[in-house]
Amino acid sequence: MNDTEGHVDILVCMAGTGGTGFGTASYLRSRNPNLQVVLVQPHPDSRLTPEHPGRRPENQGKNIVVIVPDNGMKYLSTPMYRQK
Repeated sequence: MNDTEGHVDILVCMAGTGGTGFGTASYLRSRNPNLQVVLVQPHPDSRLTPEHPGRRPENQGKNIVVIVPDNGMKYLSTPMYRQK
């Protein structure tokens, strides 16, 4: 909250942090009823590249907070972690 001065516009949570995301979203919505919450599931083909950096012009200047799992245990059996 100190880093955003108490204002968050968008909360992004990875699947697997549902409880954390729900609790965080509930609190942040009490401060900003217009909070946008996005739940994402990583996909092996959804890598960011220079041609597709993942930025959206409509989000410029907004405070975006991202919550990710602290480790990749959930995804170790997926193609995302395959060794080449």
